[in-house]
Amino acid sequence: MIWFILGAFSVKFSEKSFFEIFRVTQARPGVTQARPRSS
Repeated sequence: MIWFILGAFSVKFSEKSFFEIFRVTQARPGVTQARPRSS
């Protein structure tokens, strides 16, 4: 349920928020390369 709330919250804010959380949760070099501009 927490993941659902987090997802909905991120979507409400913006796609970037969701992507940021996904990137942090995954912590994969591939994602970082795909998004080098991670402010």
